[in-house]
Amino acid sequence: MAVSRFTAQAFALSLIAPWTGLIGCASSPPVPEEPTGQAAPASEAAGLDQSRVMEELSARSRIPASELQVLLADCSRTQLAMTLCASRNLVAAELELDAQREEKRASVVPECRAEMDRAHIAWKAERDRICSEETEEDKGGSMYPMLLSSCKTTATKARILFVKGMGACPGER
Repeated sequence: MAVSRFTAQAFALSLIAPWTGLIGCASSPPVPEEPTGQAAPASEAAGLDQSRVMEELSARSRIPASELQVLLADCSRTQLAMTLCASRNLVAAELELDAQREEKRASVVPECRAEMDRAHIAWKAERDRICSEETEEDKGGSMYPMLLSSCKTTATKARILFVKGMGACPGER
């Protein structure tokens, strides 16, 4: 089954739109297009602690941080380096999303938190499903993990913008 390819913006918005009603935001924020070429880690723009990103990437990949530093030095050198750089960007985006969610959760009444958590779980499952479908034809290839991580990163960055702009509680603006 061939899956149609979306632009990064259309895809990211398709992930946000179904969940806007679950967390009380009437509209989706625009998703900035990423420039082509070697992208800076999402954590640089977000101001995340690079050591936290590396620690998490090391835990997920089971590659020691010292080896990761070498592999991440040139993201275009090998397919492994490209894949690890894409994974680093995903980790950074997910850590930023977690921080934004925690900030938003702390600012709402307790009754809203459970609904926000359910919406996040549903969004993440939908993101993973759509990214799996989007990269299905590449499954088994050496680029597959990089493409899957990149897809998830694009959607996660869009979700960060969504969480930043969402209302305090479902139904409120």
